[in-house]
Amino acid sequence: MVVCGLLEQTTSGSPWLKADPADKAIKVGAGLTFSLVLTESGKVYSFGSGDKGQLGNGRTGEYIITGGKTGFEIVSEPILVKGAIDGKKIVDISCGQQHTIAIDTDGYVYVWGFNGYGRLGLGHPKDVMLPTIVPQFSGENEITRGLFVAAGPTNSVVVDRQRMYQMAGKWKNSGEGSTGQPYTTFRFIPDIMSCKMLHVSSGGVTHWCITPDDEDENAPSSPVFSRTPGLVAQDGGQLKKIKVMTVAWGQNAHNGELGFGEGQPKSATKPQRVRPLDGVDVFNIAAGQNTTFFLASPGGAELPRHPEEVDHPELCVVCNKDLGDDVLELECEKCDSPYHLKCLTPPLKEVPEDEWFCPVCVAEVDGDGHKPPAPEKPSKGGKSANGKKRKGDDEDSEPGKSTFC
Repeated sequence: MVVCGLLEQTTSGSPWLKADPADKAIKVGAGLTFSLVLTESGKVYSFGSGDKGQLGNGRTGEYIITGGKTGFEIVSEPILVKGAIDGKKIVDISCGQQHTIAIDTDGYVYVWGFNGYGRLGLGHPKDVMLPTIVPQFSGENEITRGLFVAAGPTNSVVVDRQRMYQMAGKWKNSGEGSTGQPYTTFRFIPDIMSCKMLHVSSGGVTHWCITPDDEDENAPSSPVFSRTPGLVAQDGGQLKKIKVMTVAWGQNAHNGELGFGEGQPKSATKPQRVRPLDGVDVFNIAAGQNTTFFLASPGGAELPRHPEEVDHPELCVVCNKDLGDDVLELECEKCDSPYHLKCLTPPLKEVPEDEWFCPVCVAEVDGDGHKPPAPEKPSKGGKSANGKKRKGDDEDSEPGKSTFC
């Protein structure tokens, strides 16, 4: 792993690998002036500035410069975070601007760092220098503990083991949850209490969740969701892919980051379904200060492409030859690079009905080289570069359903 900024080192210099060569980094988090690393064994390392306690090392690092002026130490070598998480196996971390929320294998939730607006959910406004357990999610009843967590600039989110959404801190500009009335403990959001959370995210002023589409007529009656952003449900022992809907809200969002579409409001104080994403199989969301990015499985509803035109080779990527219209070519759905069917490994006899991605794009999607999951009912077959038609070309995909939770 290479980290840019105050720390520049390769994998061989990572302190977690010096302690245990097999303990690889599996997730990283970044705030305004600090970063965290979560390792495979469940340890958390921090580095950067700890002026608000966000390094979790028990101190701010404040010192006198001169003439009464103060500064803060910069920790340039990752240090092991201890406190209440010492000896625990942490499975997820998320950083706000100056605070962190983490969760362990038993569902206990931990917070530390800046506690302005009560964003740590501890019921008080004091900054926390060491990881501290959140009492709300530490009860004997396991179903009340956490399942996964997320942090925004001034808020924290916990989804409990009933998959219910709870938030602490400041998440809007007026009314409950605003500067004057922040949530100092974790509270439910009434409009989405009936929704089962599969994934959550918070950005600059935006908040997101992915939930099962309750208008899906083929949805399992009693689903048991998987821990991975839960897009697979189990019904009677059968694994089944379910339709999802994307929900968003955020007061004073001005840059289209909620994605409601042209002619629609840019801001929303209450959760709303993101209509342009109906039918799109979103499974992960990265919400930024003024932008939002989505990861979606192939095969769902099609959205306009950006950029509209992509530079790509005119000839087969493998043989770099034009063999005429009698030799079928296949174009990658992502990069539009052409391949002769016979040049692929293994060769194909005909253009596949499902969406098709070239080996290069597959490797980019999954570092292990695994192909993205194929859609259950493809709305459009793979693209034939020389215009030959095959089954699926004229089939329209079913439009997305329109009811929210």
